[in-house]
Amino acid sequence: MFRATVLTLYPEMFPGALGVSLAGRAMERGDWALEAVQIRDFATDKHRTVDDTPAGGGAGMVMRADILAKAIDNASPEGDTRPRILMSPRGKPLTQERVRELAAGPGAVILCGRFEGVDQRVIDTRELEEISVGDFILSGGEPAALVLLDAVVRLLPGVMGNEVSGEEESFEGGLLEHPHYTRPQEFEGLAIPEVLTSGNHGKIAKWRRTEAEKLTQARRPDLMRGISDTYVGHIHSRVSLTVRGDFDPKEITSLLGCEPKVAWKKGENVRISEKLTPTKSKTGHWHISVEAAEDIEHAIVALFDKLLPDVDWLALADRCTVQVSCGLWLSGYNQGFNLGKETLKLLSQRRISIDFDIYHDELLA
Repeated sequence: MFRATVLTLYPEMFPGALGVSLAGRAMERGDWALEAVQIRDFATDKHRTVDDTPAGGGAGMVMRADILAKAIDNASPEGDTRPRILMSPRGKPLTQERVRELAAGPGAVILCGRFEGVDQRVIDTRELEEISVGDFILSGGEPAALVLLDAVVRLLPGVMGNEVSGEEESFEGGLLEHPHYTRPQEFEGLAIPEVLTSGNHGKIAKWRRTEAEKLTQARRPDLMRGISDTYVGHIHSRVSLTVRGDFDPKEITSLLGCEPKVAWKKGENVRISEKLTPTKSKTGHWHISVEAAEDIEHAIVALFDKLLPDVDWLALADRCTVQVSCGLWLSGYNQGFNLGKETLKLLSQRRISIDFDIYHDELLA
């Protein structure tokens, strides 16, 4: 279970927005836990002082290293593997990649700074990872901590209910998200783009990719530097591994040695979208996926590289359904794709089935 401990001068600010909607319901189910700890409880004087004047002079006050060290040591004793984070405007920018890493871990201990800052010595000795949520100044680290936790919690298994919705959002593929439309068909003279009502999923995928690139280029050109031009003239693929059966997802995680992107137990309420009523899952579900801007074999290899090398696949196949699913977008420069003998052997020896969704430029034009 993901467990967050927030060290703050204002514990009443938590859980805040995290106590409602999907995150709040997930907390009620016990999918994750949040504890807010009052830093002043570790002060030693009657006024519960936690700050002092800055060495060398200057305006404002600085949070004391000794008080913070006691709070951190109490929240994160020896053996606690959770990362220690300081919300700080001088920290590294929070990215979706770091969010995914945190979501795959056991939790986090988050220190919310106040005043002019935090004594550098506690940052150094307690190995605090400084993270920023933007190039602006807040009155304290609490709003930033809420932002970080919201981004992380929504990726925890079972919170969103539909793993696809988490995979097709801004930054997940390196781009800003494409525009969205829904009913009515026409609004104030503006119609839904015809391609979205065509029923041609290949054309829809191409349109969404193109629109995402346009938005990213216009609003965040810095992100475009990280987008591979192999999307043009090469196969783009997404490959996923799904295990279904009557099991505890933690058992599959331990067996395969990889945290799932999404997982749930048989009989657990699963919500396809926030607008729909949860329904009980008829089977346990465990799912991971990878993307590759090269060919399908690279994606499959990358998928199995995430897993332990000594998995007893035959025993797993005897009690569960194991499937590799491939989504492929082929450009006009390619006439198709090949699965080599070794790749087919890798799947067949493990009794893993494979299926494909394939789109080609001739259908996308």
